[in-house]
Amino acid sequence: MQKIFVDKSDTAADVLKYLKTSKEGLVMLVVPTESKLKTLASFRSLKKRGGEMGKNLIVESVDEKVLSLAAAAKLEAIHPFLSNFKNSSMADIVVTPKAKRTLAIKTNKATVGRVLKVRSGLEETVPVSLRRSFRIPVSKSLGRFLVPTAVFVLIFLAGLALNVFFTKAEIIIDFQKTPWNLEHTFVASTSISGNGSGYFVPGQLLDQKKNMAQLFPATGRGQVAQKAATKITIYNAYGTDSQLLVATTRFLTPDGKIFRINSNVVVPGAVKQSDKLVPASVTADATADKPGPEYNMGPVEKLTIPGFAGTPKAQGFYGVMEGGAEGGLIGESAIVTDADVTSAQQKATEIFKSVFENTFITSPPDGLTIIDGASELRILRLTVDRNVNADGNFTVLGEAEFRSIAFREDDLRHGVETLGLAGYPDLEFETLSVSYKDASPNFDKGTLSFTVEATGTLTPAFNPDEFKSQLLGKSESEAHSLVLSIPHLLDAKISLIPFWVRRVPEDTKRVTITVH
Repeated sequence: MQKIFVDKSDTAADVLKYLKTSKEGLVMLVVPTESKLKTLASFRSLKKRGGEMGKNLIVESVDEKVLSLAAAAKLEAIHPFLSNFKNSSMADIVVTPKAKRTLAIKTNKATVGRVLKVRSGLEETVPVSLRRSFRIPVSKSLGRFLVPTAVFVLIFLAGLALNVFFTKAEIIIDFQKTPWNLEHTFVASTSISGNGSGYFVPGQLLDQKKNMAQLFPATGRGQVAQKAATKITIYNAYGTDSQLLVATTRFLTPDGKIFRINSNVVVPGAVKQSDKLVPASVTADATADKPGPEYNMGPVEKLTIPGFAGTPKAQGFYGVMEGGAEGGLIGESAIVTDADVTSAQQKATEIFKSVFENTFITSPPDGLTIIDGASELRILRLTVDRNVNADGNFTVLGEAEFRSIAFREDDLRHGVETLGLAGYPDLEFETLSVSYKDASPNFDKGTLSFTVEATGTLTPAFNPDEFKSQLLGKSESEAHSLVLSIPHLLDAKISLIPFWVRRVPEDTKRVTITVH
């Protein structure tokens, strides 16, 4: 047998030239680390062309990748320190002509792990089948015996330490991704309970009313005769029965000025506690009986009701002006124009809209979702009080109602996922985004129809921890088979470390599964 030392820069073509000059049928190629032959195509070429020359090739190297590629090309591959190949059968040693060689024993410092790569069920790098037995040469010299023995012991102890402390398995799995999309009309209805089904989800009707009193500036100027305005708290200390007071009922101040209430009010009955009556009260808007600044005044402790004069109720019913009265005027002043009224009504409507948006749309109650177009704002009343106060402002009194049909997005997403997985029982959503458009509410029926646009990615339903438990303690080939059996597998890589390990560790902490 001939032994040919291959230079790092030698290509497959160079090696074939060396083989042509060899007269032996059995040739050992000694390939160094960092050799240009580190491709599967190179070794396949050597196998084929060498066979055509009648050469039986053996590859020897301390480079694990070289050995793996040689074995993949169906060449016998051996490690000089992990093989019992008998060197005594060699016929001669050939040194390639490119450069002088210095023969030395090299340890493999680079390769610590051994990798088996699987792509779409095809094994690209075939496991290297290395002999595990060590040959201790017999020599008459004790020194020649002790040195190999020491090397053997050191290697054995190092391997044992690696097995005990550094053995691990790393599995990387890539799954096929299935894009998915949906565009369909959904209906949220107040008559649906639970999570809903199909294209129907539970809906909830939101309905709330709000009142508002807002000041706006008067921009006109003119002669006015304006009455002062105030609020009067009316007390019933007479009896337990309620008392109706009609609009324009008079209240008299101690200095003889008359104020009239603007609308009907019902004064509640007093509350009897033991032998005492606790007065009850109600507050009403009131206006001075005549225009002029003389009706502008501070708080009044007690106003009497002239209509009850001469009756027992005269002392039991009375009013209190806690905030005084203001706005009485005769002369030039700011006045409210028609343009002021129109502008104030528009602004009052915008204020109502902003209040409801902040209350409901921006922060919906109870985790509900309100989509664009699912709401309605109704202005029930906008009343303009043209009286201008001392600051030149007039008042708009308003009442509005907000209605919306909302739903829980969790219910909607549940419905979308159920529809999306109907034809894929072994898949799950990796990503899912949902948007809405074309909302059309029907508040009388309590329904909201809208279009859902959904896009997502489906991936296999895979539990890494469960799969890890199946791998523990399995041989390399068994682990390979288990990985290949995973549905919808696109790519995978199994790494057993150190390189001589042939089984997945039993300790779950030493097994890592990464899913991409």
